[in-house]
Amino acid sequence: MRDKWLERVEHVASETQNGHDEPMKLIMWNGRNQDLYISLCPASHNGGPSMRFERSGGCNTKNPRLMKHLTECYDAIADNEDTTPQKKLEECYDAMEELIQGRQNEDAEAVQKAYEKMKKLVMFKSL
Repeated sequence: MRDKWLERVEHVASETQNGHDEPMKLIMWNGRNQDLYISLCPASHNGGPSMRFERSGGCNTKNPRLMKHLTECYDAIADNEDTTPQKKLEECYDAMEELIQGRQNEDAEAVQKAYEKMKKLVMFKSL
């Protein structure tokens, strides 16, 4: 079992949508019963209504692929050291600098690495 298995993980959206005054926050945690719980609430809140995804029956039996992907989502958030919009912006800026430097030096490998780094950062935003 992973070290972070029982910890509560959060991902805050980098922008507002649907008329909300603040960004929304996704909260995920694994209960001691091994089930996965997910809550969506405004960023300033500590939680909201949650949904339970059963690992022993229920969701895992009816839709095992969903359970697999929700677990991967949890792992992605837990493994990310800092999911704040400012940190993401800094990481994108660094990757952009690496891309520009690689192009100036005509270093195709550096350009490709920077491009892949930026692609991952943008893909994580959609979680």
